[in-house]
Amino acid sequence: MLRWRDLHPYCAAHVVDLATPLDTGRLATTIAGVLEAAGLTGLALDRRYGRYVFAGGPAQVALDVEPAGDDVDAAVAAAIERRINVAFPSDGPLDPFLFFAVPTPAGFRLGISYDHVFAGGESIAVLLSWIVARYQAPTQAAVAVPRLGVDPPGYGRLFAAQLRALLGGLPALSGLVRAARRSVRPRVEHPEDGRNGFLRIPLAPGRNDALRAAGRAWRVSTVDLLLAAMLLAVAPRVPDRGSGLQLVDLGRTAAPAEPRHALGDRTRRHQHHLDAARPQLGPLPD
Repeated sequence: MLRWRDLHPYCAAHVVDLATPLDTGRLATTIAGVLEAAGLTGLALDRRYGRYVFAGGPAQVALDVEPAGDDVDAAVAAAIERRINVAFPSDGPLDPFLFFAVPTPAGFRLGISYDHVFAGGESIAVLLSWIVARYQAPTQAAVAVPRLGVDPPGYGRLFAAQLRALLGGLPALSGLVRAARRSVRPRVEHPEDGRNGFLRIPLAPGRNDALRAAGRAWRVSTVDLLLAAMLLAVAPRVPDRGSGLQLVDLGRTAAPAEPRHALGDRTRRHQHHLDAARPQLGPLPD
């Protein structure tokens, strides 16, 4: 994943809409309290040995307030695109979280961009839910935030703890390798341009409900369906390989390592970034 970072910024972003007045000082204090309580501070990366550690300590919160202008959605989209092109340090101490807020008539939108090396989409959704719950609570300390076990001693212990899942997935490994041989990257007009782009595609509430219902019926996540939609959208860019394209088991494949677009879900609470990483911090809130 660090090698991906050498090619271009490897970031993602998520936004939540709050119908609560923006108090920048209180928001920064809330974010710091959640990060400290969860053990997500003092991050240091040792690239030479492929290790990292969250050492703890006071949070250094990077929070910017962006002007909304005449179009809140456009302001949020611009803020997202700027931050998913931030190059995080490749070694030593770093802050993997960049927060921003955009005022709205009803409150504000809170966004976070993060270094994809250290978290997946569902994890960040959970983190945002803790921040929102504390910010909106009458007494911030009343909302408990669990201390996370973010630094397992090594892969051996992790495999032992997930032995059943490991053994259950081994039979599918050869099939995944075969499927990877048929993978192809769509052609782009300017491959030397390593910038990440952001495309906002709103879904009406009824469409979003139908999407979630289809996911439950097919036993896949909403993110899996969005990934399938993205694959279908880029398929015409590889017409010479079209006959060989087929949809594989999205429940066992990794997220695209180079997301060029994000599909926005214009619901009241969440805008989902295109990211299919599995939960790391806890269950995804409804």
